[in-house]
Amino acid sequence: MKSFVWKISGIVFISIIFIFLMSFYYKTLRVQSVPANGSKQIEKSQYDGVDLISDIEDKKEFHSAIHYPRFQSSKLNASIQSYVKEEKRLFHEQIQSQKWRLFKDSSNFSLTFRLYPVTDSVYSFVFTSESHSDGEKESKDFKIFIVDLAAERFINSQDILEIDEKTKEKLHVQLTDQFLQSKKYKKSFSKKKLNKWLNHPYNDFSNIYLTNKFIVFKFHSNEVTEGAESPEISIPLTKGKELLTEEWRKRLWMEENKPKKAEPLPKKPPIQKDEPIKSKKIVALTFDDGPHPKYTTEILDLLKSYHAKATFFVIGQRVNFYPNIVKRIGSEGHEICNHSFSHKDFTTLKKEKILEEINMTDQEIFKASGLKANCVRPPYGAVNQKVRSAIEKPIILWTVDTLDWKTDDPKKVLKIVQTKTKNGSIILMHDIHSSTVEALKLILPYLKQQGYEFVTVSEISKK
Repeated sequence: MKSFVWKISGIVFISIIFIFLMSFYYKTLRVQSVPANGSKQIEKSQYDGVDLISDIEDKKEFHSAIHYPRFQSSKLNASIQSYVKEEKRLFHEQIQSQKWRLFKDSSNFSLTFRLYPVTDSVYSFVFTSESHSDGEKESKDFKIFIVDLAAERFINSQDILEIDEKTKEKLHVQLTDQFLQSKKYKKSFSKKKLNKWLNHPYNDFSNIYLTNKFIVFKFHSNEVTEGAESPEISIPLTKGKELLTEEWRKRLWMEENKPKKAEPLPKKPPIQKDEPIKSKKIVALTFDDGPHPKYTTEILDLLKSYHAKATFFVIGQRVNFYPNIVKRIGSEGHEICNHSFSHKDFTTLKKEKILEEINMTDQEIFKASGLKANCVRPPYGAVNQKVRSAIEKPIILWTVDTLDWKTDDPKKVLKIVQTKTKNGSIILMHDIHSSTVEALKLILPYLKQQGYEFVTVSEISKK
């Protein structure tokens, strides 16, 4: 009897080991099958000589959203691409380190940047990379590139700042004043840490960037504060002029003294009275991840030809690149809503970071269109109680997923719409694919023929 029990126990043990090894094997295969390059899109931007590359992957093992600029200079591109490639490699290395875990959640990676015009040909690019993997703490870092497109070169801090003992003393005074005036950093600021940072023998001041109004110092967490995450301190150029090299004093003040063109304020669409819609057969078309300089424009043309209204859930960073398209979306009576600034999974972020993603996008939407975003759609539709409690606006998901990102066949997208759409449906599409434009050419006449009226998601909520 005992030998029989031992045999059964042995079989169970071997079975568990076998299941574990097979699970590990297939998970390893999936990780190794991640392509070196994701599906990339290259788009023109409003900034001369700067294109936008987006590389977004949504896989079972990980979510990855990478955005970076492309220039006309191969020399400049090589350095940016090398940085992006290395950040991507480190993330996949992090995934590999988790392969021994039998049960694990998907990992998330975001590489985004903000662009700050300095002069006609000089821009600051501030990259932020963030990753989160099951069992590991969130990893965050930043990298700054200041680019002179006309000269086809990168500008380093030594070109901009007079780095000597006298300048360090002035800088210590100015940074201390700015920290102590900051409501956000005043309590966590450490004079001792700032002094240590300023006088560190290997400090190359690579944490600075310029805008057309400020010299900005961006620090790592705990570098000059106690607990503040990536603090930034801005010194107005008028106050920081004496910190600059003679070359940059001339360049920036020549730019400052140029006559500025007055920009017309965006026109708000006329206020229309709400009509009773309870008796109507209605549907809301929604578009995520834009704006796109080509496809969003084509979609707007199609919607106009059918007198159809839609809702665009925009990415804040892309709004910054294509403000005129967002302005057109609003001026033609469509609804503009918030889809985060950099397409991060909100469920992996702290509350303050979720709010930062929302607030930055709201600011870009208002700056471009003069309109306020009425609602939010979290990236990937990822929502939990933390996300719900952080976001005060209505969170809008969808009832019909067309899977337009997954197929190049417009007829398959139409088939999903035909099968799943009913009165009050919210249809999910993405205005960053050419196939979506082609699918919309089929969807609009079909839904109109079925008697649907096209409304915004806010109007759907009134039903």
